[in-house]
Amino acid sequence: MYIGGDSRSRITLATLADIAIMARHPFLLVLLAACRAGWQPAPAPAPVTPADVAPVATEPKVPEALAAAASRFGLAMKGGWTWRETEKPSRFQWTGRPSSGDREALYSFFMEHMEEPFVTLLPSFMFAAASNLTDITRTRPCEPFEQPREFAQILGVDRVVTVCFQPSEFYAKEFHHGVMHGIVRGDALTIVAVLSNEPFTAVVPLADAIGAGGMAR
Repeated sequence: MYIGGDSRSRITLATLADIAIMARHPFLLVLLAACRAGWQPAPAPAPVTPADVAPVATEPKVPEALAAAASRFGLAMKGGWTWRETEKPSRFQWTGRPSSGDREALYSFFMEHMEEPFVTLLPSFMFAAASNLTDITRTRPCEPFEQPREFAQILGVDRVVTVCFQPSEFYAKEFHHGVMHGIVRGDALTIVAVLSNEPFTAVVPLADAIGAGGMAR
């Protein structure tokens, strides 16, 4: 009979008895008695069942209708945002929020084929569009400005015209700052208004900030 252990540390009971007698160590006799009582291995761990495994959270997907509409305007919407169609009537067709919930992006796929003079008058149009979301009795939008070409290229589009504004309570009860971008890809115009509580959120039109970017060319 062996005491439990791996092959490098096995000691026979006979050897252990001899050691006890020769060395006169009583505690070895106690150990010998314990060994004769029998050694039981540790119980095996309980098997893991599916109920013990935490479910894996899935990322919200872009609705097919939104993806199709955006693709006609040369854009690809971001996954991981929660998107829904807006209630009619509305100037925007879709609204979305990232998982952080710190902003809301309102999308209008406004004009699929822009022509002159609309291309030239785009800054004035964007100012008027932002004014429609502003309580102009209290404040006015900032002057529209063209984003640097490098920013447009990073976003994957051809042109971005931006206006900052303070949204009226009709459009934003939760958020108090807004920025509106006129995004031009080819000859298509998409308007996105991003509402938040930080004055500089999404002023630079990056895909992670506004929920969309240009499709691969």
